[in-house]
Amino acid sequence: MSTPALETHDLSVSYRGKPVLHGVDIEIPYGSLTGIMGPNGAGKSTLLKAIMDVVQPDNGWVKLLNKPLKEVLGRIGYVPQRESVDWDFPVTVFDVALMGTYAGLGWFGRPGKHHRARAMEALEQTGMVDLAKRQIGELSGGQQPRTFLARALAQDAEIYLMDEPFAGVDAATERTIVHLLGRMRDAGKTVIVVHHDLQTAARYFDRLLLLNMRVVAHGLTTEVFLPEILEKTYGGKLTLLSEIAARAHQGEGGQK
Repeated sequence: MSTPALETHDLSVSYRGKPVLHGVDIEIPYGSLTGIMGPNGAGKSTLLKAIMDVVQPDNGWVKLLNKPLKEVLGRIGYVPQRESVDWDFPVTVFDVALMGTYAGLGWFGRPGKHHRARAMEALEQTGMVDLAKRQIGELSGGQQPRTFLARALAQDAEIYLMDEPFAGVDAATERTIVHLLGRMRDAGKTVIVVHHDLQTAARYFDRLLLLNMRVVAHGLTTEVFLPEILEKTYGGKLTLLSEIAARAHQGEGGQK
């Protein structure tokens, strides 16, 4: 069996003594596009933060590329929720994209022409090149996630963790992001995305991790996106979501 791109074992996190995640064991393979889904308060964002060592777990461990995070940090891309970004910070769209190249510069390195070219290429891929000089506080809700996705692309990481990149975006931005995620996966990148829209899950993701403080199910979307598993994940009270899963399983939702 091949080594997974991301592995957690018995990962548990609490805030002020209140459990948020308990005993999370997952293995995510290389070159996959995985959606993390579950109800509000299920620990989805906390899981990404624990993987990135933004929050300290109570117990358990994480391996990325079969190593601790500190040994591979430059090879991991992280796109946080928009709410965690200081949009008044005086940087431009290009500045943010260029930040993605910093991991390879060392302590005293300065970005060179090839770093700047990589940042511009990432902005082109995300449709943001015309706004390269704009201050990030002037961006629309659809332009904000594209900017931080450009930063991640400029990093040219091997694993990408994205916290709700589709939240609050317009349809055109959502199509752009979906297309880019697919291209990243096809290029061998491992992409892990916190997502909340069950109607698009079967089309967007190869794999799903269904979470409600514990792992309810994890595997190929076709194998876990089922009415009975959704009912376990969301508390058995969302009939509409079960109907969505049933339609997807019958082939109406098709997997991307």
